[in-house]
Amino acid sequence: MGLPALTDWDATRRALHQAAQVVGAVRQTLCEPLPNNAHLGLFVSKKGLTTGRLGFFNGPIQLDLDFEQVSFLWFARGFDEGHDPHLNIGFSPGSAGLPRPYVYLYASPLPPRFFDLRLPIGAHYWREGWNGIIIHYDWLANQPEAELEEILLRLHAMIAPMMVE
Repeated sequence: MGLPALTDWDATRRALHQAAQVVGAVRQTLCEPLPNNAHLGLFVSKKGLTTGRLGFFNGPIQLDLDFEQVSFLWFARGFDEGHDPHLNIGFSPGSAGLPRPYVYLYASPLPPRFFDLRLPIGAHYWREGWNGIIIHYDWLANQPEAELEEILLRLHAMIAPMMVE
């Protein structure tokens, strides 16, 4: 099963962003603050995104959105996004300079040899506004289902050792 084509993406992206903002505001109101705003994140479920179980006055609630957006951090050591080396891998519905959806990866701090890596097919360096690697969703939609996982595992295997040096 391949990835679905994204038609009328601008309107879809705006609607998804607004829905995520509303659900995120609920999490912000009901959750205790955590470092790096970790309390604001949504979780991936079988159907899309969820707030997970939230405490609400006299019982728990959970809000689900039926679409996917994934972002996570991998830490080389520690757990402080502001100080400890980490990789951020995620999905963006589009941003300035990249109006179509894409998968991204960036390292913080940027390892000295980051831009010397020979990237897997489909992965490209991005250096406009931020430094990292992107994989265009439109390209992924025409690839076998396991291709994204394979690319991300290869990138992690190449970059993670640089993060612990």
